[in-house]
Amino acid sequence: MYSVKTSSGTEFTITNLTRYEHPGIWKGSTLNIRLEEIPEKYRSSQRPHTLLAIAQIDGETENGEAKYSKLGTVSQQSVIDYKLKPGMITQGATLVELKPELRESQIKLLFQEAYAVAENFYNLIPEDQKLPAAAATWNISASRQDELEQGDNSSLNSRKKVSNFVFATFGKEIVSQLDELQFSQLKVLGIGKEGDNFVGREWNPQEKYSIEIQASRYPPGHERHNSRLVFVKDNDEKYKEFAVLEQRTGQLAIGTQAQAYIKPGESYTATATINLPSQPPINITIREISKFSHAGKTFNGEPVTLAIGNVAVPIDTAKIKLAGQTLGELDNDSIQELRKINYLANGNPLQIKLKSIGDSQHEGGFIIAESPHGNLLKINKINVYDFKGQVFTGEEYKSVSLEVPTSKNRDAVFLNGELLGVLHYKKDKEALQNLGVLKHGQQGSVNCTLQSNFSHTFINIEPSTLQYPQIWTKEAQAFQNNSQSNTVTKQEVMVEKSGLLLEKIKERPTILFTSQEDKVLGLIGIAVDNHKTELVQNWFKSKNIEFNVLSPQDVLLETKKGLSVIYLVSSTIPSDDFDALKAKFGEPLSADGKNSAYSQSLNSLPNRPYIIGEKLAKVQELATTTIPVIVTPNLSNNNPPQQTIVVPENLQTVSAVSQVLPADNTIVSKPEEKDVVISGKPVQMVFPLKMHDEPNPLPVSTTIEAMRGYGRCHTTRTYEPYKAYGFKEGDIAIAVSSSQQVAFRVGKQYRITPEMSADPTYQQQWGAMEKHSSRELSTFRNKPEVWGLHTEPLGDYVNGKIVPFPSAKLEQSLVTPPIPPPLSTAIPLASVITSPVNIGSRSSDPLGAAMTNPTVKAKELGKIQGEYPVSFRDNAAVTAGKYGPETYTQDKPAGVPFVSAEQAYQHYKTTVPLGEPRIQLIAEIIQAKLEPTFRRY
Repeated sequence: MYSVKTSSGTEFTITNLTRYEHPGIWKGSTLNIRLEEIPEKYRSSQRPHTLLAIAQIDGETENGEAKYSKLGTVSQQSVIDYKLKPGMITQGATLVELKPELRESQIKLLFQEAYAVAENFYNLIPEDQKLPAAAATWNISASRQDELEQGDNSSLNSRKKVSNFVFATFGKEIVSQLDELQFSQLKVLGIGKEGDNFVGREWNPQEKYSIEIQASRYPPGHERHNSRLVFVKDNDEKYKEFAVLEQRTGQLAIGTQAQAYIKPGESYTATATINLPSQPPINITIREISKFSHAGKTFNGEPVTLAIGNVAVPIDTAKIKLAGQTLGELDNDSIQELRKINYLANGNPLQIKLKSIGDSQHEGGFIIAESPHGNLLKINKINVYDFKGQVFTGEEYKSVSLEVPTSKNRDAVFLNGELLGVLHYKKDKEALQNLGVLKHGQQGSVNCTLQSNFSHTFINIEPSTLQYPQIWTKEAQAFQNNSQSNTVTKQEVMVEKSGLLLEKIKERPTILFTSQEDKVLGLIGIAVDNHKTELVQNWFKSKNIEFNVLSPQDVLLETKKGLSVIYLVSSTIPSDDFDALKAKFGEPLSADGKNSAYSQSLNSLPNRPYIIGEKLAKVQELATTTIPVIVTPNLSNNNPPQQTIVVPENLQTVSAVSQVLPADNTIVSKPEEKDVVISGKPVQMVFPLKMHDEPNPLPVSTTIEAMRGYGRCHTTRTYEPYKAYGFKEGDIAIAVSSSQQVAFRVGKQYRITPEMSADPTYQQQWGAMEKHSSRELSTFRNKPEVWGLHTEPLGDYVNGKIVPFPSAKLEQSLVTPPIPPPLSTAIPLASVITSPVNIGSRSSDPLGAAMTNPTVKAKELGKIQGEYPVSFRDNAAVTAGKYGPETYTQDKPAGVPFVSAEQAYQHYKTTVPLGEPRIQLIAEIIQAKLEPTFRRY
């Protein structure tokens, strides 16, 4: 077999050399190697190898080209250790060792010798010490997962552990421990974080709860990704997600069920909340509570008075000094051992041998110190002091001394005259200094509420109730994690190689077009591949070209073909750039009529594939479906007129339109179920609305209920939502709680900076979108990154369909403005409009064109005859120009009504933030438009 070392230092083994008879195996020194997959049909239990090494030895050529021949199989252990895959290539590898492969008889002999060594070791141990010896041998033979994840690769290899010896030696002791559950107490983390369906639940320590171990389904990047989760059966008899099994606690099989007691872990920190008039709350973190006078106490938001000052605080640290320099710090167990013999004192000398374990250059390395009497001490943090990187072999005794400071001046917090904890974060100290509480050389006091922070909880399992799953699931299968896969399928290779070609084939052409109407309006259209929309917009911005991207539901045919439509303002396009566009994409095609050159060009394109097995029409139907809203005035007539007005199925729009209708009208929305394509991972929406003692104006108390018709259109996360959940803007995703699922359209994501969090205007806007108190935003202050995500709730997600929220929710959610006058009776009472009316400037029905906001545009298109000015607020002056979809040729003087509702909206929209304030503005403008008597059209 060959032992080969790559240029990067990786050393792996190639076996079965004689089988492939490479001519250069006996004389080679330098190798260029590529790995190929061995087809499954050629593998067997005797020949399980998955990779074949193809090699060029010592630069051998044939006909002027590098000559590669089959060299041998890659050892299974090398494949696992280095995650080797087909297609990998190494250049300039060197031969480290060439040795004959072991024969079957040699292997058996070595195993016999190994078992003999294990038996002799076992027999030397006294009977009453065998179980402790087995535990100690296990500890040094088996690697923990967190050990494997620390340090660099070289240090991992040097500390690689193999547990075969402990199984061979202590088999009887291991089996004896299997009679009883060895991990009856499980430590769980993530309390109160996303995924915890029991936030605020107080567990009865005397009550047993039903639990189940399940596999995480969270995406990469989420803190619960690739973890075992504890689910607890709730009062509705359903198992709901609770917490994450800590990495070093007992790891029960996925699917295991049991009865268990749930008890809070020790609180190491507490949050002091200072409430000041007309200011957001100030949260201060108090640390190391478990070390001082109030250790073990639980605080539940009670009001307290804290004293704060810089004082001497006892510390429990002992350093080892060697030749006047610091070697490291004794671990806690070693400190306790010295304390037992009353030797833990500053300056006490020690004679010890020093033996380095692991990598002293990086975190994780340590030193074992041995006294002349065989007593051992452990010295940690050697990578942060004076001897970083130095290796000690333990061959001779060295003189060292103890450095044991008794106290250290720290910013400390006192409760009832006793030390509670210490301050750590700079922002907390600055906040207290600004309040005048933390002063140099003085002790201040502050009134606040105190809340313990529990980062972990203990699950104490009743062993007699334990039920293992009938079929055990491998971890890699449960977590659906393919990162450990050792092979790449042919399909994956083909897709990777053909990616650029497929992208080119699927690319849509860019088309310039214009119609007579566009020419009158001074516009020119451009249809571009919808994968390039953002790129094209950036180019227009760089050229200062004014443009407007049409919504996909406004251009159904183009959307179906995979195109986005952008309208450009002709007057803003530089002539050189326009010539360049025409040179690259051709002259603008005529878009007049159904059989225009532009229409023919569109129809010649294939539809863009969406998702295999799904029709794009379903998505388009979702985007364009309208809800007939029946408006029934409350008239004394026994046969009141009914007007069926079609509005887009967008709850915010429905809400805005509803606000302008009289309060004594009945709004009835027709429930419609729609199939939908769901993107990405479900988003957990399990928290209550956090009001911080402010009144809750909504009749609901949870975040997911607030999405169901009560205006919640934003969520805040401590990680990037697009990346974590696998969706993008415009996708439809699912928000989930224990028993509810809400479909929503994904909006823009953005970073919430500390400056934004401190801005009172943004705080109010955030609270309006989230439905939390705006004070809740301050709880994200300490997070390394904070992201906001806009959402548009669409309806309940039931059996694969989106179902409109119950009408009762809609009615309750409407914020009723001051009651306006009833709708005009100028429309004859006998008139009944039974067919839906599409509202828009291009509507074929004059009523729909008159009810739209841009009525100037509707008149230009010949859809209405009259004008519909709107008197709104102070009727501010507006200069001539293009505003949104409308162009105004004359200046509007102050005091004169706006020529359309659109002109009023375009003027005032910049005075309010996005979200509900903007929707409220629209509602007020529409109300101002509808209050006067309707004129006949």
